[in-house]
Amino acid sequence: MRGMTGAILGGIFLASGLLPADPLIESLLAGECLEGEEQWVQCLETGKDKDGPCDPQSALYCLSLNLPFATNRWAGPVAAGVLGGRRDSPYKERLARALLPRLDERSDLLRARPMAFQAARVLARYGIGRLGEHDVFAILISAEPPPLVDLAALGDPRTVDFLADRYAELLAQRTSSKPSRDLREQAISLLNCLYHIPGDAAVELARSIMAQEPDAMLVERARLVVARGAAKTKKTP
Repeated sequence: MRGMTGAILGGIFLASGLLPADPLIESLLAGECLEGEEQWVQCLETGKDKDGPCDPQSALYCLSLNLPFATNRWAGPVAAGVLGGRRDSPYKERLARALLPRLDERSDLLRARPMAFQAARVLARYGIGRLGEHDVFAILISAEPPPLVDLAALGDPRTVDFLADRYAELLAQRTSSKPSRDLREQAISLLNCLYHIPGDAAVELARSIMAQEPDAMLVERARLVVARGAAKTKKTP
C-alpha cells in the first residue's frame, strides 16, 4: 500500500512503546498509508482495493497507526477527539464483519497470530470491545508492552485497575533505582491513557497518584484527569 509513514516514523513508534514490537509491524514499516479508511476496509473485506489486489496486513497496520501520538503527550481534549473519531464511522459494521475471521485464528501464542492482535487494535479504535466470543480488552493487555493508545481509544472501565497495577510497579522501580527517563516516559504514557478512561474510578486513581507521586510534572498530568472528571460533572444536568 502507498502512503506517508516509513521506517523512520515506525522506529519512533516502536521506541516510544506505543506499539509492541512485532514481526508483522516491523515488516510493514517501509510501507505507506495514504489511501484512506474506505480503501483499507474494502481491502480487508475483499483482498482488493481500487487498484487491484492489496495486502490485508498493510490495511490493518494503516488502520492502527498512532501518528498523532508519537510525542507521548496525548492527555487532553484534542487527543480525545482523535481517539473517539472512529466510533461513529460509517464503516464500523463492515469492519467488524471483515475482522471477525482474523480473531477466529486459533493459537495459544499471541505472537503466532499477529493478524488477530492487529485486528484487536483496530477494533479498539472503533470502540468495539467485543466481537463474537472475543474480548478485545483481554487481547490488548496480553501484549508487552501493552498498546496504551488502543486501550485509551477502547475506553474499557477495566483499564483503570490495569493501569493502577502498572503504575504501582513503575513507582516501585522509580523509587528504588536511579532516575530513569524511560521509566518516567512509561509513567507519562499510563497517565495519558488514564485521561481517556471514563468514570469516577479513573479520577480516583488520578487522585491517588497525585498523593504519592514524587515527580511534579506527573502530578500535574494526573491533575488533568481530575480536571477532566470535574468538567464532565459540571456538564451533567
